[in-house]
Amino acid sequence: MTQYKKQKEKIITEPEKDKSGLIKDAISNEWIKKTPEEEVRQIYLQKLIKEYKYPQSHIKTEVKIQSGQTETKKRADIVVFKNDKNFRPEENAYIIIELKKRDRKDGEEQLKSYINSTTAEFAVWFNGQDIGHFQYSKDPRKHLEIPDIPKYSESLKDIGLYKKRDLVLASELKTVFETIHNHIYANEGYLKDKVFNEVLKLIFIKMIDEKSASADCDFRITVKEKEEIESGNGTNFRKRIESLFEKVKKDFSDIFDSTDKIILRTQTLAFAVGQLQKYSLIKTEADIKGVAFQTFVHAHSRGERGEFFTPYPILKMAVEMLSPKDNESILDPACGSGGFLVQTLNYIRRMFEKNRPDLSELEIIRNLTSYAINYIRGIDFNPDLARVAKMYMVLYDDGHTGIFSHNSLNSFQKIYDISNHKIKEESFDIVITNPPFGTKGKVTDKNILDNFEMGHKWKKDDDEWKRSSKIAAENGKGGQVP
Repeated sequence: MTQYKKQKEKIITEPEKDKSGLIKDAISNEWIKKTPEEEVRQIYLQKLIKEYKYPQSHIKTEVKIQSGQTETKKRADIVVFKNDKNFRPEENAYIIIELKKRDRKDGEEQLKSYINSTTAEFAVWFNGQDIGHFQYSKDPRKHLEIPDIPKYSESLKDIGLYKKRDLVLASELKTVFETIHNHIYANEGYLKDKVFNEVLKLIFIKMIDEKSASADCDFRITVKEKEEIESGNGTNFRKRIESLFEKVKKDFSDIFDSTDKIILRTQTLAFAVGQLQKYSLIKTEADIKGVAFQTFVHAHSRGERGEFFTPYPILKMAVEMLSPKDNESILDPACGSGGFLVQTLNYIRRMFEKNRPDLSELEIIRNLTSYAINYIRGIDFNPDLARVAKMYMVLYDDGHTGIFSHNSLNSFQKIYDISNHKIKEESFDIVITNPPFGTKGKVTDKNILDNFEMGHKWKKDDDEWKRSSKIAAENGKGGQVP
């Protein structure tokens, strides 16, 4: 069984900003003017330092590139040098990153002009929403798109040949998820629901691979495999990823149907795997996963019944105000994508980390999984949102079996039955929710209205709160977003 060591390093989730329109530069540590382009640069600088592990002293920004006898008017946005002894790009450049060009074709052309005048072997085009990684050689002259750039002290052949112990913590995941989504949308032609589902499949495949007993990663794409796919022969790569998805369907049969397939073309699948392969989703900081997943879900799932997704700061504040304990049960009767429930898990994790320094990371994970299974419950009328909530719980420490799709305004007996006896009246220590404040329709079902003394006069969201108060145990705590 894999042994997890407690992670001590604090990962920066995004560039530091202040209220006066400044942003902290990751290289100089000075406050500089915040612009959309500068935010993109700082995101990628964080990745170079935190994820690729390049020394800060090897990286320079706004580097002049000499072309022939004169310097070009253009400056390279970021240059990673081979060491910190020589910062002449024509003698010592290793990686060049282009951020200003919004269009991919323009970005690649700009990189080629830089590469021809420098010693750089690798290049990246990144605009905050899409990305390309390239390898260049001059003898023979070759321009090759690759799955990723090497990490510090790695070579081209090491890309994708990762051991589980080599996986890194993500400095941020929001742009990673967005990049994968945008690439699928642009290259497959699917509507947003299909794109959303394919990204969710990939996240689960990645996590099932991380949890396997094998020391090697099967969720991977190497440079050689990328070349094979480009030449029309990606059979081995695709079979390996599809085999992982078969295991996902068996292990999470309440989330995925046995007939589900990966519908992406192999080239698109390879791109997506390349973006995720170096990360450990399991060990990446909970707040980073939370911000990324909530943003990703929010962008795709605005509901017709008035559902919307509670902003992350409100989720965190509400849970901290209720201060759940690890022996208190909690229910969200309109759980949506599961934000309150996952934030509760975050709170309990922080409590373990603060109060129990004697516990290993593996022991904390076991305790959190046990807590989620025994104490966390969620209901949502929308089956798609309930499914997403289950996925969200799995992305953290599991416990997704406490999420159910049902109308929480129904009779307690029906809820008790549909939840396999896991949700019953007046049994929860904490009830917290942000019900859907829809205006397109009224509840008219007499079987539901009969559950409320003034059901014919109350608004639906009032019914939600009245129901919440009846689910809570005597002396229980409750919270609702107004």
